[in-house]
Amino acid sequence: MHAFGAGLLLLVQVSPAVAQTEIVFPATGSVRICGHGSQLHPVVNRDGKIAYQRWGLDGSHDTVVRDAFDQPELVLAPPACGWLAASTELLACIWHPSDDAGFVGKGSYSDWQSIPQGFTPASEMRISSVAIWDDGGTSDRMAASYFDQGRWNIYLARDVAYGNQPGDEDFRSSGDLLEPAVEKYLIVWVERQRWERADRQWAIYYAHWEEGYTSRRFLGYGRHPSVLQLPGSRFLIAFEAIGGPAPTIEVHEVVRPGQTVKLPWEPACEAARRPILNADGQVLYACWDPDEEDWFLTLGVLDAPECKIVVDRLGHFPEEDEPPQYHGVGNYVAYSKLDSETSTRFGVWINEREAVEVGMRCREWVECMHGAPGFCYPPQFVR
Repeated sequence: MHAFGAGLLLLVQVSPAVAQTEIVFPATGSVRICGHGSQLHPVVNRDGKIAYQRWGLDGSHDTVVRDAFDQPELVLAPPACGWLAASTELLACIWHPSDDAGFVGKGSYSDWQSIPQGFTPASEMRISSVAIWDDGGTSDRMAASYFDQGRWNIYLARDVAYGNQPGDEDFRSSGDLLEPAVEKYLIVWVERQRWERADRQWAIYYAHWEEGYTSRRFLGYGRHPSVLQLPGSRFLIAFEAIGGPAPTIEVHEVVRPGQTVKLPWEPACEAARRPILNADGQVLYACWDPDEEDWFLTLGVLDAPECKIVVDRLGHFPEEDEPPQYHGVGNYVAYSKLDSETSTRFGVWINEREAVEVGMRCREWVECMHGAPGFCYPPQFVR
């Protein structure tokens, strides 16, 4: 579907026994960004600023920033970003070819283009999987995985806008430490022990500031963690759990340092991958539909498991060690998908507020429709 602002249409034919629905993708509020080349791996912040990778037909590669989805493409310098991350206001990426992680600031494009400080655990080291958090003010955190002496480690920097500070943390292990996710007082990562059997090689660990980051807590076997701070000192950790018949998503709450509880929430499908926690207790993830033979971008509501908002079909899933094809912060969901089933060109779409607001309303007025198992919409969204 190429039309701008294409809608999520719910056509319900009511009979005495059952109501049937037809869902046309993408969801209401989704708009495709105009631009040249293929557009992949987008990230977005709470103000709707969006960044993504752009590949040209000639194989050229650069990183593009827009102040809003309808604003011009502005190329970052240096131009090629290997891994993008975004938080409340900030953008972080790993520059190529040196693989040094860069930090790009707030506000106008001129601010985004500047690099106040580099972020480098040590010189001439390979860096991967950058993650960033900020509070919208002067406090921020950035973490990355870096390669040193034959294995990957995690480095956590605080107040990166001012350069690496005393108290920055260096996490090391006998295995590889990868894929960090960071909040102000909590860091989560994946630890790979290559000598273990396949379903035990990848494990999720976290460390809590209140324990001095010295206690590394095991959470489960999986990959691709995401973390979100709740009011007070509570945190949510979501990750892609492995070891079962298909990958699924688990969500745990850190109720106090060293103590977690697993939430009863489950994804909308048997095979679910790459969760991203968003504000207001929502989780963005990819769902495999065996009937459609496609991945669908889905928004779940953690305290209303019946609410599952399908944003769009993706048509593609990234390689295991590539960044995800979607991201969400605040009221914005950004994602990349193939233009059509026969196309090899990716386009970036952004859903502004609509999907997130539907999730919030669904949480308040849960009323599932007969004949549509696994999906739920508020009454005012059913026609």
